[in-house]
Amino acid sequence: MVVASGYARDTIPADGSLGAAVAFLAKPFTLDQLAAALRAVLDGG
Repeated sequence: MVVASGYARDTIPADGSLGAAVAFLAKPFTLDQLAAALRAVLDGG
């Protein structure tokens, strides 16, 4: 799963409750960053 947010990465709970299979993208992000996040999730982490 890829999560895109206007909030900063430090708003993610410290306990990692989003899980290991979640890629977080803070807006604004580039197409290259989106592609890398998608590839990481599709490759399993």
